[in-house]
Amino acid sequence: MNRYERHNTLLELLAERGRLDVDDVAAELSVSAATVRRDLDHLAEQQLLTRTRGGAFAHSVSYGLPPRYKSVNIAHEPAVRPHIKIVTTGGVAMPQSYELVGPLARHILGEVSLDIAFVGADAVDVEAEAGARNEHEASINALLAARACRLVVVADSSKLGAPAFARICRTEAIDTLITDAGAPEQAAPFEERGVSVVQV
Repeated sequence: MNRYERHNTLLELLAERGRLDVDDVAAELSVSAATVRRDLDHLAEQQLLTRTRGGAFAHSVSYGLPPRYKSVNIAHEPAVRPHIKIVTTGGVAMPQSYELVGPLARHILGEVSLDIAFVGADAVDVEAEAGARNEHEASINALLAARACRLVVVADSSKLGAPAFARICRTEAIDTLITDAGAPEQAAPFEERGVSVVQV
């Protein structure tokens, strides 16, 4: 198992368990405790977990991923795998989110059809819409939603019921909502509206 695979495995285990112990993980992955410590230190530097003496615990899912795991940067990870075709939209990279926006991105998206689109939202209101704080990001996400046969919106529970500046889509356009288990009472109204809710 290489370093990249170990990091992914550690994050998966952390998502399942909420907390990791260095010695237990070292035995489970058949690596040294020193290797696990270095891996956890690296992931902590990337703000993907919080280090403790002897292990680590998971952040709340509401934090934003660091830029190296967003948008333009993440495209190079699967690009080296010959069985995966990577298509980027082009456009202007937003400095905070690394999303590609603008007329070039809109032109490319207007030429493709999508089986499924995963769209992150800053706010999802069961009575109204999914939205974003930035109108440029909302515009591109709206086009993704319109071009997809199936729309999956991803938003942590703190964003359910919150208002947003710019609309992505009406609630009835959402097929699936992926959120955390932080507020099940907030997710229930979406299910009543026919939205499939996945709480992780």
